[in-house]
Order: sequence, then structure tokens, then C-alpha cells
Amino acid sequence: MKRIIIYAALAIFSLILSRFEARSSEDKGYMQTAYEAMNQSQYKTALLFYEKAVEAKPDYAPAYYGKGLALANLDKIAESIEAFKKAVELDSKKPDYFYALGLSYLKNGEYDKAVSAFSSAADLANDANYYYARGLAYKLKGDYDAALKDFTEAIKLNPTFGLAYYARGALHKLQGRGEASLKDLEKYLDLNDDKDGLKKETLRLIEEIKEGRIN
Repeated sequence: MKRIIIYAALAIFSLILSRFEARSSEDKGYMQTAYEAMNQSQYKTALLFYEKAVEAKPDYAPAYYGKGLALANLDKIAESIEAFKKAVELDSKKPDYFYALGLSYLKNGEYDKAVSAFSSAADLANDANYYYARGLAYKLKGDYDAALKDFTEAIKLNPTFGLAYYARGALHKLQGRGEASLKDLEKYLDLNDDKDGLKKETLRLIEEIKEGRIN
């Protein structure tokens, strides 16, 4: 279970980037250059141009959001938190701003703050990713019942969300529910196979369950 949490914290910012687009004429110039650099994984260049965008327009939330993404991908998590907090302050209606903030809190070990940020995102939009991420935060806090509820909600909203099945299956095993765990882990393999690099670990968990080793 720990491995999936680490995986989520490290990989998920690239997933956010895929949802982040330069949509308006205001996003040209520095913002467009930064966005293109992000798409090419040139995070230092992207950060430079997001900072220029912030200087040019200090009240423009997308510039702080982009800056936060660049910082997160450079593993400057504390700084990314400040950038995302500023984006939220300027525009509290964008769920992905809260989502990104929550992910930085999660990676920084601030689990209560992560739960709060993910909850704000979920209040704004019923997105499976927000419930899944909050479930990871609850798991790290040791609130297994809340984590289980969120993983289940993520699966309800997106029945093909492989990582949510893995997380729920691992949690079922931890709590001694072998049959439920086996079902979820096998579903994960059907959906994702080894695209997350978790196939070997999943097969190990399945073998333990079949041998009666639960918890």
C-alpha cells in the first residue's frame, strides 16, 4: 500500500498537466511558452516563464497554478504549496487548484491539510481522482474506514480506475477481508496489468491471500 501512495504522489502531477490547457488570449506570451515547456518536461524553463507571467500579472491565478506544477515536478514541494495556495486564493472555483494543492500536501506529509484540500476539490466537482487522492491521505492518517469509502466512491464514479481497485484491494487485505481483496486486486490486473509497475507486487499480494496470509 505504501508503494502505491508513493507512486501516486510522484506521478500524479503529470496527470494534472494533461488537464491543464492555455485556453484564452490572456494565456499567450509567457504562459504559452511556459505551457509548451511543461509539455516537453522542461520544468526549469517553464518555471522561469511562469514567474515572468506572475510578475506581469500578479493577480492571474493560472500563472500561479502553472508555477506550482513546475515546482512540484522539480520536487520543490514546499514552494509548490505556496504557489497553489496563491492560485486558490485568487480563484477558489477551480477544483484542480485544490487538487494540486492537496497532492503537494500529501507528498509533504501534511495529511490533514491534504484531506481538506481534496475535500474542497470534491465539493466543486464529482471527480474520481479527488476521492482516490483523499483516500490515500486518509490511509496515511490511519483512518482506514474513510479511505475505504473514498476508494469505493472513486470506483463508483470511474469503474475503470485501476489504481483505485489496487488501493482498495490492498486496504481490504490489511483489514483481513481476503475475498474482497482478491476480487479487487484481480480487477486491477485486468484493467492495468503492469502499466504502473505494480504487477509483481499485486501478484505477491494475491499469492499471500490464497495461502491464507492476510493482514
